[in-house]
Amino acid sequence: MDNDRKPFAWQNEALSAAAERNHYALFAEPGTGKTFCALRIARSWSESAVVVCPLSVKHQWEKESKEIGYRVHVFHYEQLRIIRFFEEIRKLFAQSPKTFILDESHRIKSPSTQVTKAALKLAPMAAHRLVLTGTPTANSPADLYTQLKFLDPARKNGSYRDWQERYIVALPAGHPLRRHIAGRPFLPQKNRDGSLQLQNLDHLKERLAEHGCTVTLAEVVELPERTFLRRECHMGTELAKTYKQLARNYTAALLQEQITADNAAVLVGRLTRLSSGYGHADFEVSLPNPKLQCLLEEIAGYVAAGPAIVWSVWVDERRDAAAALEKAGYRVATTPEKFLSGEAQILVASPAMFGTGLNLQRARWQLWLSRSYSLLQREQALARNYRAGQAEKTFVVDYVTVNTLDDRVLNALETKTDLLNEIMSKGEM
Repeated sequence: MDNDRKPFAWQNEALSAAAERNHYALFAEPGTGKTFCALRIARSWSESAVVVCPLSVKHQWEKESKEIGYRVHVFHYEQLRIIRFFEEIRKLFAQSPKTFILDESHRIKSPSTQVTKAALKLAPMAAHRLVLTGTPTANSPADLYTQLKFLDPARKNGSYRDWQERYIVALPAGHPLRRHIAGRPFLPQKNRDGSLQLQNLDHLKERLAEHGCTVTLAEVVELPERTFLRRECHMGTELAKTYKQLARNYTAALLQEQITADNAAVLVGRLTRLSSGYGHADFEVSLPNPKLQCLLEEIAGYVAAGPAIVWSVWVDERRDAAAALEKAGYRVATTPEKFLSGEAQILVASPAMFGTGLNLQRARWQLWLSRSYSLLQREQALARNYRAGQAEKTFVVDYVTVNTLDDRVLNALETKTDLLNEIMSKGEM
């Protein structure tokens, strides 16, 4: 039984469309009811299923499967790396026909990782395959290559490089940047705003329609208004001087060696961390955090209007924020339980740890002290309180240290969101 839960119209349509298929994709935004829909589809296909999901939502799958009376064997993604669990899943598929479900299937977007290779090796062993994600294109159309390969292993899609070249414009062979890049990686052409130059997106959307459905939150429920605000914060003299020095030092060092994704990412990480006043292993410094200072000046007004989530990607920043807010007299939680029970007014949390699978509609405010380049983290965290069941107007405030990488990171996330919105849309190009 479905515990008297009434399905949304899109869920019934998906169940009908999947009936005669052996694979299906639910590219549906967070908060639309993907888990419930996936379980109903899997139940129509097979007597049981193997689910691979993020660790943070493992209990949710177990709970919802019991509610509808369907048996699932739940694993988390990191277990795919371990031979013992890989063999356990393989034996489950050998015992009887089962559905193989990947929740947050964007986790297998990179073809070279152990997790992706394990998922693709197991996929043909399942009688049916199902993927769910609200962010199928986290960074580029290339993210879809492995997800579609998992769904339909027998279909010939060419190589990953072929897929990139079909949907992303490459740098011309004579471009100067190629002389600084090791090896022969695919190098995308970018627009002036830093976004990728894309092509053939109409064809890509047709491919998605062949494999399943795309669903936006606005199509499912009518939610109250959500407002995005950008709060500019200014560095003190010493932090500004230190930041500029670090930027010059690392940029000069970077230009003396071949540029790789790894060393560029290290530089970006160190500079974004310093925008909050924190150093790192080989550059020890701790200066006043301009964003935390701004937050402390404004938090009284936020909390007076409703509970708040403070997101930060840095351990030190979360620690300092929780301590400062408690000192100011607020009830603060660093795990969801106390916040959900109403015991805490503010949840200080990592979007990587608590940005997936939780229903935090209690919060009216999301206050971002820092963020990474990961659109996955961003979109998933934004959906924690903006989902079915939210009855109040909500606000998202991004604290940005001016004249630092903070601005560029937020702008890049907004650009990636534009791509995601395009892929998820059903209209003509």
